[in-house]
Amino acid sequence: MATLNPLEQKARSSFIKGFVIALFIGLLIAAGIGYLYYQAKVEEQERISRQKSVLVLTADLKSGEILTRDKVKVVNADGDTVPVNGAATSYDQLLGYFVNSKEGEESEDPAATSKKNALITKTDLYKNTIIAKDMLALQTEQPSSDQRQEEYNMIVLPTNLESGDTVDIRLRLPSGQDYIVLAKKKVTVPTIADVPSSSTIQMKVTEDEILTMSAAIVDAYKIAGCKLYAIRYAEPGLQDKATATYIPAADTLRLIYEDPNIVEQAKATLINFYNQNNEKYRTGVANALSTVDAETQKSSLESGTASEASAQKSDREKYLQALE
Repeated sequence: MATLNPLEQKARSSFIKGFVIALFIGLLIAAGIGYLYYQAKVEEQERISRQKSVLVLTADLKSGEILTRDKVKVVNADGDTVPVNGAATSYDQLLGYFVNSKEGEESEDPAATSKKNALITKTDLYKNTIIAKDMLALQTEQPSSDQRQEEYNMIVLPTNLESGDTVDIRLRLPSGQDYIVLAKKKVTVPTIADVPSSSTIQMKVTEDEILTMSAAIVDAYKIAGCKLYAIRYAEPGLQDKATATYIPAADTLRLIYEDPNIVEQAKATLINFYNQNNEKYRTGVANALSTVDAETQKSSLESGTASEASAQKSDREKYLQALE
């Protein structure tokens, strides 16, 4: 076998040494990559093991708005980010929790439960928010047979009023006396060609509320300086409903009493409230009217009614034009 010269031996030795070093470094890198992969896999498994199924919103909701099944979905979230009280994995389970814990009822079929109860939001909530029980409240939803969607365009509205807002309808007399006509009503602002109406709102009202509003509108038209206006609730989901303080006139009350559409409980409540508070309120109205003669009252009433009808007709015409 030929003997390698010193230069060849040196080159061969350097090659072997370099190969061994490169191999060692490669093994170290491979080991490091393997370790990192192993660590990542372990962390991923730990992350998955910590995950919990939760309900999240699929749309923005305003304070006081009803939460329905189509506005929630189930997702897996990191357990470290899930509120302790947000572990419900279905709408029925969430609703069942409220019914059983807040009403003290025994467990019952969620489908039957959902027919007579609803969940409302306490504050404004936004899409992809994980739902926690403290964000919601239980509301019994049992619309009466005389409930209707009514439209009003003679109420002074807040500048920033939007559909879904909750308001009180109030009547202020020239003397400064201020009465709540309807309390905590959720309103819809109709749109014409995608433009919200500046003067009209829609509300769900019962027959007794329709007549009460009618009486308040007549008073507002007859008394110069009267203001029938809406005022928004700041956080309707957290705030209690105000107590109505406006008393309809005697002839309006008579209609309420004789109307077969009014449930007996509503009749009794209104009549009792009227009997207890009538003198104080009607005295205030009488004082306001005493400064206005009958002819002026009649003229103001006719003018206000005509203006209301004209505005309603104009909005209707714009709506129909938008459909063409």
